[in-house]
Amino acid sequence: EHSVEIHSILAEHELPNQFSDDIEKAAQTIPTEISKDEIIKRKDFRKVCTFTIDPQDAKDFDDAISIQQLKNGSWEIGVHIADVSYYVQPNDIIDTEAQERATSVYLVDRVIPMLPEVLSNKLCSLRPQEEKLCFSAVFELNETGIIKSEWFGRTIILSDHRFTYEEAQDIIEKQKGLFSNELRILNSLSKKMRSERIDSGAFSFERSETKFKLNEEGTPVNIYLKESKDAHKLVEEFMLLANETIAKEFRKKRLPGIFRVHPDPDPENLEELRGFLQLFGISCGELSSRKEVCRMLNNVNKHPISQVLKIKFLRSLKQACYRSTPDGHYGLAKNDYLHFTSPIRRYADLIVHRVIENMLRNQKSSNADFSRFENTAKHLSKTERNSVDAERESIKDKLLLYYKKDI
Repeated sequence: EHSVEIHSILAEHELPNQFSDDIEKAAQTIPTEISKDEIIKRKDFRKVCTFTIDPQDAKDFDDAISIQQLKNGSWEIGVHIADVSYYVQPNDIIDTEAQERATSVYLVDRVIPMLPEVLSNKLCSLRPQEEKLCFSAVFELNETGIIKSEWFGRTIILSDHRFTYEEAQDIIEKQKGLFSNELRILNSLSKKMRSERIDSGAFSFERSETKFKLNEEGTPVNIYLKESKDAHKLVEEFMLLANETIAKEFRKKRLPGIFRVHPDPDPENLEELRGFLQLFGISCGELSSRKEVCRMLNNVNKHPISQVLKIKFLRSLKQACYRSTPDGHYGLAKNDYLHFTSPIRRYADLIVHRVIENMLRNQKSSNADFSRFENTAKHLSKTERNSVDAERESIKDKLLLYYKKDI
């Protein structure tokens, strides 16, 4: 039975099915009112055009984007991220549980959240028409997408609207609808940023995601592929920008942190990939050259069975992981990268927020911080791999259940 299979996945991967009563009670006692004293400490974005763009079924909104034109003609773009660190204090009962879970797990029919619902779906979630506390990275860009200045710190926002990806995409394509001009500008800037990023050696890698339509019993009644369109890429580009900018600041000031690292692939794996692709008529040069890898991916993207070939390519690479040192990200072609934009569902981002806050307060880091983060990074990498395996198993379970009717 379906429920048995899902509970089997939870048990196999030692995923918790619920929070303890003590944690739920602690979450319920967190004050919901934002004091005037706290507002005064923050940069106020409540009157700036701000909105979220998320999947149709999302309940936790980690990130919002604001946009306004400055007097000099440039655009100020704000990447606003839920300030979980304001509500969850280091080593309290909620924080200890969040660190143990390390990440939210997204199975096909349910979410195993990192934080209790009162935090993930209410207090911290950047819901429309509600004042919310954020950590923000704010950029001034000219019309060509060149960054003129940057700022980051604690803010307060009020989201004007909640878009689904489909709604935002429809407005971008038709060039009419709510905030159509703002979406047009953001889309234009993101495309210029993306083009520059790919020209710098980042991989242009697009995959369709398997999605299910479930009935009330949780049985799949349809399967469809979710493709990445302009609305998805728009959000992705500005999140990448925020993540990289803060990672560079960490390196510059030699701050301890949790960095997102993607090691270079083993040469023998790339050579095996090269031989495999030749079977399908794709000739490659030396894949030790990033330029050749990018050229190969462009050819793969045009191939009739590109999805299969992309999976083979991914399996030729090493897994991304967390480390306490900024050792670079192969896939993104970045020397400095970390996760800043999803503290509701990733503990690594919450740690980064706390380090930023200490930096803004001019608090110096100790050698103990670097050592502690090294152990934390290993734990985060391990739990992430476990959650990814569980998510894949839940997809496989639904696929088999869907095709069972045809046997």
